[in-house]
Amino acid sequence: LEGKSGAPVVDAEGVVVGVLSKKDVIGHEGTVSDVMSTPAITVGSGLKVADAAALMLKHKVHRVPVVDDAGKPIGMVTRTDIFTSLGQQSA
Repeated sequence: LEGKSGAPVVDAEGVVVGVLSKKDVIGHEGTVSDVMSTPAITVGSGLKVADAAALMLKHKVHRVPVVDDAGKPIGMVTRTDIFTSLGQQSA
């Protein structure tokens, strides 16, 4: 996770099954599946920023993978991304 705050975890088919954060791995040993957050809270690329923010608040997560229609990751949205976007919209 060098230089990243988190990353999606995918299964053998490339579908997002969880999220791994720096907080998850610091001081922990074992496998990724032992420490990742599951189930994965994901969003589609067409979701509005405000709706993504509401979803993150509801589930108390700091980042969500953006997935395509097959559930495969195409990006990641963080709280910082949300704040930046909402700040630009209100300016």
